[in-house]
Amino acid sequence: MAGGAQAALVGAPGPAADLVLGAQHAAPVDVDAALELLRAYGVFEPPAGSSTLAWSPASEIEPAGTRLRNVLIGVWVATLLAGVGGYFGWNAWIEQRHQRAAQWVSQASALLEAGDHAALVDAERLLRMARDRHPASKTVPNEVLQLHAQRVLDDGQRDLSALRAAMARARAAGVSGGPLLTATAIVSAFSGRSDLRDQDLARALGAAQGDGRLLYVVGRLEQQLALPSASEHLQAASQLDPKLAPAKLALGELDLEAGDRTQAQARIEAVLSAYPKHLRAQLLRLFVSADTVQPTQAQQALDTLAKDVSLAGPADQVVLALTRARLLRRQGQLEPASKAVEQAASAGADEPRLLAWVAREALSVGKSALAQRAASQAVSAAPEVASYRRLLASILIERGDGEHALVLLDKTPSDDIAGLVMKAQAALLTGDDAALRTGLGALKQIDAAKAEHNVQIGALSVRIESKLNPDAALVERAKQLTRAAPGDPEALLALAEAALSVHEAATANTALAQRFAVAPNDPNAHYLQAKARRMLADAAGAEASFRKALELAPGQVDSLLGLGGLLLDIGKYAEADAVYQELCSRAGSLLSGRLGRVEALLGLGRVDDAQVQLDGVVEAERSSMAYRMLAARVALAHKKPGEALTLLRPLVDATVKKAPVMVLYGDALFAAEQIDPSAGAYDAAIALDAELPEALIGRAETYLRAEKPADAFDLLQTAQKGLPKRLRPPEMRARLLGVLGHAYIMRSRRGDLESARALLREAGAIANAPAEVFFWLGESLGGKITPEARTAYHRYLELEPSGKYADRATRALGALL
Repeated sequence: MAGGAQAALVGAPGPAADLVLGAQHAAPVDVDAALELLRAYGVFEPPAGSSTLAWSPASEIEPAGTRLRNVLIGVWVATLLAGVGGYFGWNAWIEQRHQRAAQWVSQASALLEAGDHAALVDAERLLRMARDRHPASKTVPNEVLQLHAQRVLDDGQRDLSALRAAMARARAAGVSGGPLLTATAIVSAFSGRSDLRDQDLARALGAAQGDGRLLYVVGRLEQQLALPSASEHLQAASQLDPKLAPAKLALGELDLEAGDRTQAQARIEAVLSAYPKHLRAQLLRLFVSADTVQPTQAQQALDTLAKDVSLAGPADQVVLALTRARLLRRQGQLEPASKAVEQAASAGADEPRLLAWVAREALSVGKSALAQRAASQAVSAAPEVASYRRLLASILIERGDGEHALVLLDKTPSDDIAGLVMKAQAALLTGDDAALRTGLGALKQIDAAKAEHNVQIGALSVRIESKLNPDAALVERAKQLTRAAPGDPEALLALAEAALSVHEAATANTALAQRFAVAPNDPNAHYLQAKARRMLADAAGAEASFRKALELAPGQVDSLLGLGGLLLDIGKYAEADAVYQELCSRAGSLLSGRLGRVEALLGLGRVDDAQVQLDGVVEAERSSMAYRMLAARVALAHKKPGEALTLLRPLVDATVKKAPVMVLYGDALFAAEQIDPSAGAYDAAIALDAELPEALIGRAETYLRAEKPADAFDLLQTAQKGLPKRLRPPEMRARLLGVLGHAYIMRSRRGDLESARALLREAGAIANAPAEVFFWLGESLGGKITPEARTAYHRYLELEPSGKYADRATRALGALL
């Protein structure tokens, strides 16, 4: 190839003229000429021996990019087919999920019809899965609202958090209608929105027409609000949806509360025929029949159900515990029954209906404090329900708290006979004149023709009038009641109170003995018996009766006050102080307890401690007669008669004078050396109560100061006869004997000194004897028995180192040394 090229070059023409560059730069390229030139110069010469090599025709050349296009076409076709298949597959998959969600919703709906706690829990699980499978469903939020509405109404706990969350999800999903309206009514009713409750309930009722489940929610809500329309709507719900077990059970509860146990049992059995394993129905069946069935068999059945109840709701746990309490109570096992009631109270239920059940059962086992707590919770949750207020009022009356019971019964309508009767009972407990008149007015509202308990109403009237205006005619009215209804406990109680009001203790005792024959464990009757025995000066019997009343009704204020006063009267000051300390711990009894403690501490000789208690009385309560009298006694104990006189002056100037006030006023005047005025005060007291020992002894002492022992003897003899008829502490007898001995010494007839010594020795042997007893004992000895006289004078000076006879005792001791 090199040689051929060389030869061609040798034979080529000479150089041509220089080309003009760029002359044809814009001319089109001649491809064939260019290829011919390349062929002439042998630039792309085929390989040796290849004579057939030639350029391929343009038609045979495959265009660039052909293979990639086909690939893309294949990919596009495959993608299209996959997309179409995926679309139909996706729709099929979604449809399958929706069908599965619908199945779960249907199963949940069936569980909602059963309505048992375990069924509701399962329904909640199914609806949660259904919501995950079909988030856009409108049916699921409605079923969730129905579920949580039933749980709030049936589980016994008014926890609205889950229901509120379900309402929020339903609104976010654009759901409206019946379930949302019924849920709104529940929230309004249970969150204290009384302004919205009625209108929301009306809207819910309108939306529930024709829907058994929604109508059940409305009726159940009305039942818990104690609305009279509840029964009608629950009955309609049961007819619209015969499989709806909660509606039948709710009607059974209404029947039970109305006292129709037979109808309640029939409704429960109807539920069990459709749902044999229904836990709530099984528990209610045992609860309804707990007072009639054989206790041992029922207890066994209850123990079997207890295994399932451990995972049930608070309502089921309450019913189980209360049924157990009833069965145990029937078997006489009060302590285990009490523990069962406590378990019911601690189950966590806050539904007022269940709390009322707990309160009533707590009363039956004697746990009045627990009953009051449960009833108070029921009233707090549903303050507009009259039955709950009456229940709490009855418990307060039983516990002696008439003041708070009257507040609960304030707006009792005139057609509520039971409420009006309780109003009168509460008024009796307060003892306040205004409250008593209110109670008497409540009884007068009752139409005698409509009243079913005429004897009870008549007896209450007698009791109230006996406190307002004691009169022997009331005793005759009470006797007529006992003749009209022989053995009636209320009539006998009225007779006892009427008799006590006019100091006919024997008549009262006879009536109470008959009452104990029919009602042996009535604390009020034992309290009245204590008053009658106290009136008869039977201290031991009165104390026993007061303590029995407190055993039956621990903390009863009237019995505590009565016992404390009795213990003061018989000189048991330390025990009285303990009673009054308990009174101080009770609401509404602080003043009574504090003043009682002042008197007890004075009896114990702890004057400074008594002053501390007295200083604790608030200023607003210092104008009462009880405070002024005790403050005057404390002042006298501090040797401040002037202060005592200032305290007593308003009481002495009062229109109605009291004998004890005049006696204390006389004591203060006597201590201030105002002998003649003190004699006048004692005379005024004797005019009010001719046998009052304190007045007679005080007046005798004024006669002795005037050196008139003969006049003193007349009064002291009267006091000697009257003192055993009245309960007084032992030191009162010691004082009487001491003054009598002083009178003998002053009269100084033959044998008077021996009589005086005998009386004064007897007085000195009594605990807390007045100091003057020992001085006059020393004087009666006249130096004849020196050691005894020395001891007597020493004792006087120990008790009264600066007393009015201190100088004489000191001089006497000097002569005896």
